[in-house]
Amino acid sequence: MKRPLPPLPVLLNSLILAALLLTAPPAAVAQIWGGLHVRSAPSGAEVLLDGVSRGRTPLLLEDLVPGRSKLRLEYRGHEPWEEWVLVEAGRTLTLNVELPPRGGSLTVLSNAPDPEVFIRDRWVPAGETGLAPGRRTLRFRAFGYQELLLPVEIHPEEATLLELSFREAPLEEPRVHLSRPSFHPDNPGPYGEIALLLEINGPASLVREIRRASDSRVIERIEMDLVARETVILWDGRESGAPSPEGTYEMSLTLTGKHEGERYQVTRSVSLDRSVLIHPRISGSYGPGTTLLPVPEKRKQQTLLLGFSAGLIAGDSPSVPVELGLSWYALERLILTGTASVTGDPEQDRPLYAAAGTVLFTPPVLARGDILQGALRLGGGGGPESSLEAGVPVRFGRSGGALGLLAEAGFGVYGEEAFPETPAPYGALGLYRERARYMLGASARLYSGDKVLTAADLLLRPARAPVYLRLTAIIPAGTGETTLLLGLSFLP
Repeated sequence: MKRPLPPLPVLLNSLILAALLLTAPPAAVAQIWGGLHVRSAPSGAEVLLDGVSRGRTPLLLEDLVPGRSKLRLEYRGHEPWEEWVLVEAGRTLTLNVELPPRGGSLTVLSNAPDPEVFIRDRWVPAGETGLAPGRRTLRFRAFGYQELLLPVEIHPEEATLLELSFREAPLEEPRVHLSRPSFHPDNPGPYGEIALLLEINGPASLVREIRRASDSRVIERIEMDLVARETVILWDGRESGAPSPEGTYEMSLTLTGKHEGERYQVTRSVSLDRSVLIHPRISGSYGPGTTLLPVPEKRKQQTLLLGFSAGLIAGDSPSVPVELGLSWYALERLILTGTASVTGDPEQDRPLYAAAGTVLFTPPVLARGDILQGALRLGGGGGPESSLEAGVPVRFGRSGGALGLLAEAGFGVYGEEAFPETPAPYGALGLYRERARYMLGASARLYSGDKVLTAADLLLRPARAPVYLRLTAIIPAGTGETTLLLGLSFLP
């Protein structure tokens, strides 16, 4: 078999070295060559240097031309290894290479449609799944059938054929997860509806009825076939497009199995409560996004929210700031904000501060009561301190009043002496807790130069009133100033 010629750069280097050897003294010749010592696990891998086979591991190569060369190791049933190496004159480079075994595949023949196998802590489609070689016991399932546990041996670079014979499973009692116990239809996005996550083990027919607890009158009835393990069922709290009256409602789910006719009934109570209406806060005079209270991610277009607040800035130069703000939902998930505030300090050259911003929310991801959502935020203002910020806020919360997490990262330009004048990164982290009558949040923002800004917010929702009270405290570390604001927000 004819061996391929070495690449052109290697031939040129060899010709140059040959010329040097003819003219160099013997003591210098020993310093011209380089060496390469290669070991592998498993041993016996073929060694190719610049595409030319040089033997099998363990292998010591001497009298190599110095320079960069491509080294490749190959062994049957294992993944190849390839990397550029640098051969230096007068030195021997030692390499220890581990070649991982190649995986095999699994081909499944099943009497049930769409079988799945449990691999790496999750269920994946069972057909032709890549697996590491070896013997193991695998779990298989199919919707409407009993699980199987089977021993399987996977061979490298081979397809293992496996026949699955499932038995039909009786319908088991379903699991139901309710997104929240109370809501109001006028709230935006997922806060304006109830989401039921229904988990079943086989096909069934479903009858869902919604009754008023006061008179047991059925206001909505839906029949449907369930053909998947998880089904999300929504109720927007409306009758003929109008919000239902406040009160307690019973959601009844009746499931009947397709195979054996098993029957289960599950009932969940929910309430329509105007006190859980959510309204966004107005940005404080430190610029949009200073505090990290959650705001609705979706609302009816052209909705306008007004806010007024007054407070006290305590420090070396006390002042009484007064602020007027508004938020306008230009689109369902696009909020435009604006604020104007007066510091109340007569010695201030520019007592008026104006700020504007915009927030674009992404659709929320709702799963079993957990909410994950992101946004894009751009805001800035001018006055005694000027700023321009662009950030990406993210929030993760859970229904039922548990603590939620909020975070933001971005860049900003600031004109205040304590802040850098060139674009600098910032990060923020906060917690919030949401209940029927109040919302509480706390956050800390870290700017480059170790500038820290901490804030806390309390939003009170009086019962049966579209007016909301807001108390905000802002403490910039190291400045000796503390800002307290008492605000009022309402829909005109």
